[in-house]
Amino acid sequence: VKQVRLYKGENRFALTALPRSAGTPEFFVTLNPEKDTMFENNAYGAVTEVTSQQKILLVEGQKGNSRALQQLLEEYECDTTVLGAAEVPTDMEALCRYSLLILLDVDVLDLPQKAPTRLREYVENYGRSLLVAGGEHTFLYGNMKDTELESILPVRMEVSRSESAEPAVLLFLLDNSASMEGTPITMAKRGLINAIQSLNDNDFAGVIAFSTESSVVSPIISMESRDKLINSVARLGTVMGTQYSPALLDAEKLLDQYEGSGKKHIILLSDGNPSDTGYEEIVARLAEKGVTLSTIAMGADIHDDVMAMLATLGGGKFYRVESSYDLPSIVLTDTVASQTEHLVKGSVTPETVSPRYGLPDNLPRLGGYVRTDAKAGAEVLLTVEKDYPLFARQNFGSGRTACFTADLSGQWSGAWFEDANARATLVRLMEELQPTTYTATAREIRLAVGGSRSFLTA
Repeated sequence: VKQVRLYKGENRFALTALPRSAGTPEFFVTLNPEKDTMFENNAYGAVTEVTSQQKILLVEGQKGNSRALQQLLEEYECDTTVLGAAEVPTDMEALCRYSLLILLDVDVLDLPQKAPTRLREYVENYGRSLLVAGGEHTFLYGNMKDTELESILPVRMEVSRSESAEPAVLLFLLDNSASMEGTPITMAKRGLINAIQSLNDNDFAGVIAFSTESSVVSPIISMESRDKLINSVARLGTVMGTQYSPALLDAEKLLDQYEGSGKKHIILLSDGNPSDTGYEEIVARLAEKGVTLSTIAMGADIHDDVMAMLATLGGGKFYRVESSYDLPSIVLTDTVASQTEHLVKGSVTPETVSPRYGLPDNLPRLGGYVRTDAKAGAEVLLTVEKDYPLFARQNFGSGRTACFTADLSGQWSGAWFEDANARATLVRLMEELQPTTYTATAREIRLAVGGSRSFLTA
């Protein structure tokens, strides 16, 4: 029994109930107003479902990449459901039907807009667990940096800056044609400014704006003078037309003139279709000189195939942006990735951190992982080269979050799904994430109070 005091307007109260067994427990609420002429609406009852078998939701970033894990879990008689990233429930009652949710190589931008907030509540307030597994399209490469998801996970998306032994040299090529006017150019400039601010003092950067012609907004300068570059970006306006070759030629000229060492990278952002030709040859020539190029395509009318092809030629990443408001995070993501290689492909050996966890020390090698840094207070159970976390977990609010920085689709972890020790280890790690008690469910009991609504969450 819990007594609460109601006030005019909407009231929210949490009721903690520990179910002793499976079934359909009932909840009753009774109002005792000082003055009331209608007693019929003073009581309300509701039921919720308590199941003895815990359910796991597998969320696929790419169709089919849950098959290996689903088969493994079902062999251990786990109740699993598979959904695509866009299908993740945002209704808390639907979400709370699952005790553990696993994101498999999922990009944040592919989730429903409200999903990150709902997942935080799912863990923090409702005592469920969230596991994020790696791949080429998640963690830093899945736009998780500086998001609500990153805030609840046991790892940071960006590895220590000390990893950048030599300076990075970045050139930002920004389409400032007329179609970018308004919100798109504002968001693009914000993205560039965020990216410039994220660079180290010993890094270098420049900006080129292009339409039918190219304009060097700033040559390549040291980030000790980043304010000068930021001011130049802030003053950018828009003009007519879109051509890629003039900007790429200017970029090649600036990089040829740059005499320092370090990784050289170009980020090209455009919302239109180029009216010129010959840009492929320039990108290929830059690649031969060791310059990488990523492309960011936004808008409904752009030719994705051209931008994707240029990123492939340039050895970089291609990003498709639906909303201008996603631009800042994507520009920042690629900038950070260009400073340090976060995506590691090649054979790596897992290591157990401490015998006290009782994990086997002869686990199979992996074919890749995504570098992250463990947060203070996170419990790291498995590591790979240089003590980067492979499996880390932490308590968060009433629930738990965890990360497995290799994939769980079998692409890099194929040997794990064939090895008895590794298979048992994966299942054990997930079983230990399963909540033993729930501090709440998502059942809402709604009451009418003096003409306004009130509800308790039981």
